[in-house]
Amino acid sequence: MLNFFSSNEILLQTIAVFSLLAFSVQISLRAGAFSLAGVGCWAIGGYSLAISDRHDMHPVIGVLIGIVVSAIISYLLALLLVRLRGLYLGMATIAFNQMVGIALIHGGDFTGGELGIYGIGARISTFQLFAVLALVSFLLWALERGMLGRAYNIVRDDEPLAASLGIDSESMRRFAFVLSGAVGGLAGALNAMMLGIVSPTDADFPVIVIALTMVIVGGYHSWLGALIGAALIQWLPIGLQSFGIEGMSEWWSVVYGLLILFIAVYMPRGLLGGLQRLGSLMARRHQDFREA
Repeated sequence: MLNFFSSNEILLQTIAVFSLLAFSVQISLRAGAFSLAGVGCWAIGGYSLAISDRHDMHPVIGVLIGIVVSAIISYLLALLLVRLRGLYLGMATIAFNQMVGIALIHGGDFTGGELGIYGIGARISTFQLFAVLALVSFLLWALERGMLGRAYNIVRDDEPLAASLGIDSESMRRFAFVLSGAVGGLAGALNAMMLGIVSPTDADFPVIVIALTMVIVGGYHSWLGALIGAALIQWLPIGLQSFGIEGMSEWWSVVYGLLILFIAVYMPRGLLGGLQRLGSLMARRHQDFREA
């Protein structure tokens, strides 16, 4: 067991960090808002940690700065975009992510320009990463189980019904934007501590694709689905190579496309939803067999 953890420590850390990024995207999706702004906040959180580390601040302070800055920017973004829906909102948030990347490139010495900031001294252990992931997972689960979570379900599924019940859909979505941004900023800050470097590519389109793929593959109807999606997407390239399939870096985009296509067609609720459906089907057949 110890050998497994020591030989796969980087993979485990990456899964933990990207699970938080998947949570960030999933929060807005579960509120009925197709927002990918969590990726931009991922970059903002990472740079906030890197800049605070450069000024010899405590890592916890740097992480908190990343969370607060990301939440504030997300709130301002929500004021502009909260009336948008569907693909229009998705495109607008992708544009926001691209603007973040451009701002980081042209930030001069403050952001390190195209090279970014490297040599970050703050570090975090695998245990600490999974402790943060467990805490965030519990808080999101508890939030969903409460009245706020039920209100979000109504807003996502039937806005006229939400309005008739006195639920302010726009306020709910603004809060989802802020929470999504805060979690994205947290993930980015932890990623910066894990890697020791940040760059403008943290807000690039490939990161958007990875974040959305993790949620779709795992299943955005459940927080556990995001964890499954993050673990699979981060492990799959290494797993394919371990099975002797070489050159996967050249074909990884094709694998992404085929995987998403398969999930969309045969498992629209993701792997977790597919497994749950399979379990229900097997239980029903077992019950029919016993009755027969």
